[in-house]
Amino acid sequence: ARGIDRTLVFVSGWPHLGYDRQHPVSLPPPEAAGGWTGMKRLADACRELGYPFIFHDQYRDYYVDAPSYDPQFAIHEEDVSLPAKAAFGSRFGDWKEGRIPFMRHWDGGPQSYLNARFQLGHLEKNYQLFFAHGIHPDGIYIDVIGYVPPGQDFNPEHPTTRSDSMRGEANLMYWAGHNLGFTATEAGSDWVI
Repeated sequence: ARGIDRTLVFVSGWPHLGYDRQHPVSLPPPEAAGGWTGMKRLADACRELGYPFIFHDQYRDYYVDAPSYDPQFAIHEEDVSLPAKAAFGSRFGDWKEGRIPFMRHWDGGPQSYLNARFQLGHLEKNYQLFFAHGIHPDGIYIDVIGYVPPGQDFNPEHPTTRSDSMRGEANLMYWAGHNLGFTATEAGSDWVI
């Protein structure tokens, strides 16, 4: 009504408990914000107005209160020494439990880091749920894979090099581009699909 012809609707607070919480499994959308029905109404209204609708999303932070949290899939460092070497090092008061590095800086509380080999499965599961509820975003802003160095995992069950991690993150972008019909473009230090 005020003459906004073009805009991008960028939804950040869609996880069940709010922004930056319970990743990588953070559905259903919060009931207080309308739940599945409200999310579909928002997506439909954006489509009707011709406004692209995308989610802020991420699959690296691995919150310990996420329904899927299992320490075997968290990045394991080479040894138990401090400071932690993963992600931000000691910048945010990291600690370790054994060889698993943790951080508690964001609102979601304690978190470790998900091995990149397992990120794609969570993205697929989440977006299949969106699709099943008739919600088809026009893209995804995949946070933290553009500016956080790729992780190494020394867990002998699934050792992962930095190159393996980069391939895992590239798979996120490929899947999103293929299933949402867009290509990846750099947006500052992260990627928008």
